[in-house]
Amino acid sequence: MTVEDFLYESADRLRNGEYLVPDVVLPAIDQARESLEELTAEIEDDPSPPGLEALDGALLEAYGLFFDALDLLELAVEEDVPGLASEILVRTQDGVETLREVRRQAGTHNRTMQEETGVVG
Repeated sequence: MTVEDFLYESADRLRNGEYLVPDVVLPAIDQARESLEELTAEIEDDPSPPGLEALDGALLEAYGLFFDALDLLELAVEEDVPGLASEILVRTQDGVETLREVRRQAGTHNRTMQEETGVVG
């Protein structure tokens, strides 16, 4: 399950009044954070070539939104605050939309490079 799927599912369950068991959800939150930390480290250790820095910035922005959503989910579970579900969903959706835009921009860049070089990759 992706981080965003985990966030969507958890927030939906909160919104529907389900109790999220801390002993189950909190370790999953930690795993999701670790995954995001690895992705963030990859970008920082091996940034995109010059001219594509904006894509890295957008990816980091999306990951930041997912981190925020995970923090809110953790708070919602630890403090039993189901009302945070809507904000978790907003942050998650914003992150997903940012990732979608990164993919669109990367595809546009790839097509442009193929047209300019005549190489299909």
